[in-house]
Amino acid sequence: MSKLLFENLLKDFNKANSARKMVLAGKAGCSSVEEYKKLLEDQVAKFDKDVPKSKVKPTIHIVDIIDCSQSMTGGKIQNAINGINMGIDRLKKDEDVKYTYTLCNFSNFSNIGFQHLLSDISSVSNVSFRASGMTALNDAIGKTLNLLSEKRKNKEDKVLVNIYTDGEENDSRQFSPNDIEKLTDKYQKENFTITFIGTDRDVENVISAFKFDRSNTLKYDGSADGLIATMNTTIDARVAYKNNVLEGKNVTKGFYKNIKK
Repeated sequence: MSKLLFENLLKDFNKANSARKMVLAGKAGCSSVEEYKKLLEDQVAKFDKDVPKSKVKPTIHIVDIIDCSQSMTGGKIQNAINGINMGIDRLKKDEDVKYTYTLCNFSNFSNIGFQHLLSDISSVSNVSFRASGMTALNDAIGKTLNLLSEKRKNKEDKVLVNIYTDGEENDSRQFSPNDIEKLTDKYQKENFTITFIGTDRDVENVISAFKFDRSNTLKYDGSADGLIATMNTTIDARVAYKNNVLEGKNVTKGFYKNIKK
């Protein structure tokens, strides 16, 4: 018997007068009208329970913030481009969740740009950028976090921010280290995970100044080869992050924890 049959029987029963309800209950072998009605309701509920419901894919907003200052010229900027594009390609092949992508590439305080903003990952083609100018790291982080918070429609969606730099802050005008610390604390409570890749000194600086969790940071030696290696580590860490999201785990911290470095 189908759910529709029991739904129709229940519908007819509810429309019937008292005498007819007693007849219907008797034909079904029930001793009372109430017993028959409960029988029908239980059967409808049983079908609802037994039929598997379609699984809604969670959404993860992937955000890359990449330093494009003068110190990134040469092999580092090309490896950064290659690493980001490899990451995009990997996301396109992952069908477990719905991904969007945002890229912030920055140098001077007046040169903070976005090539994509919460774009469906399937629509994102290879990205490219050039190196020049200084390092407005604070402004790039602050503007990106605020923009993502403003544009994200569903506050339950996860936001994974991966920041890459090879040098210290030297040109921000709008956001101080204290501002970034406050934004980090605020947005971590709103399903943001904020991670950082930099040289040994850079990492220690952001842990101290921004209060980034150490488990969300990764150090490299400042070379082109070192940068691409850590970007590959980030690609692998995204897989672990996604699996934790699917399992309902807290993903605010521990992005690089237990990932081979």
